[in-house]
Amino acid sequence: MDLETFEQETVRYLKACQKKGKFPNRAGLCTALNIRREEYFDMCKEGGKRGAILARFKEACEDAWVQRLGVNASQGAVFFLKNTFREDWNDDTTVKLVLPTPILGADNVALKSTSETKKLTAKNV
Repeated sequence: MDLETFEQETVRYLKACQKKGKFPNRAGLCTALNIRREEYFDMCKEGGKRGAILARFKEACEDAWVQRLGVNASQGAVFFLKNTFREDWNDDTTVKLVLPTPILGADNVALKSTSETKKLTAKNV
């Protein structure tokens, strides 16, 4: 399949998913393009124009799942995003903590705010 047809079929698949209210996915794209999964991964690794098209497809899939986060019972979407897009959706979160620090004076204690940034992970929460 030539490059132009490849891109058109990918876009056609994404539009069909959007029209039907379904989430685009790799298996569905492989079926639409009539390629094997191994071919899909090979094209992703090779890069080039087909790799760029597939990278945009992956971003469109991620966007569809991110939109799912806005509705009730989105735990499945969180699970999918963490397992499919690992590099962007991990358990590390940076939180800025503001802690009071006592300053000892002659007769009284004043409080001074200090900021400390701590990286929280699923292990230490």
